[in-house]
Amino acid sequence: MNHGSNDKAVPQKESEVLVEALKEAGNESIKFTSYKGVGHDSWTRTYSNPEFYKWLYSHGR
Repeated sequence: MNHGSNDKAVPQKESEVLVEALKEAGNESIKFTSYKGVGHDSWTRTYSNPEFYKWLYSHGR
């Protein structure tokens, strides 16, 4: 999961709460990335990061 620290549409705290809940439920593979100074468009940086795809494709159903 990723989030921009300056997101005005959805506060970053909402994602942090969700990530913690998933961890408490046993999800050991979730990753959280906060992009400092980025607003609601955090996906552009995520999708241009090759590490995202390594992580994504390391999982199966």
